Amino acid sequence: MSISELQQTFGVSKHEHVPDYHLLDFFKRIENKNNNLRHLHFKAFNSSYLIQLIPNKLISPHMISVFDSKQQYGFPSHIKTNCHFHGIVLTHGNIKAAISDCNRLMGIIIHEENFLVLQTLPERVKRKNEKEARKNNSL
Repeated sequence: MSISELQQTFGVSKHEHVPDYHLLDFFKRIENKNNNLRHLHFKAFNSSYLIQLIPNKLISPHMISVFDSKQQYGFPSHIKTNCHFHGIVLTHGNIKAAISDCNRLMGIIIHEENFLVLQTLPERVKRKNEKEARKNNSL
C-alpha cells in the first residue's frame, strides 16, 4: 500500500504500524424493503457476524445548501442520505454496530473489551489481493 492508502485505510503512515486486520472473503447483504430492516453477514477473525441494521437519518431534511451561484434547499444531488445505519450484532449478544454503505462500506462494531472497524480497501489493493488468491488456489 502507498502511504496515502495506509493513512486512508488504517490511519497510519508506516507499514509496521498497521494493526491486525482480516480480509473478508464473504459479504452478504440482505434487504427487507417492507420494514427497512437490513442484515449484513460476514466472517472475520474466526467468528461469524450477523448484523441487523436500521436506517439512521444523520442529515436533517431541513438542511439548506448554499452554492456560489444560487441558494438551493434540501440536499445537493451528490450527497447520499439513505446509506447510514445503526443496529445490533445478533450473533454477539446484541452488541452495537454503526455502518455506512455510501460509496464504500465503513463501520464499527463495539465489543465490551475492544472494537472491530470495517473499512473498504482501495480498489488497487483489492484487485491485487484477488489476483494473489486466484494464484494460490490454482497451486
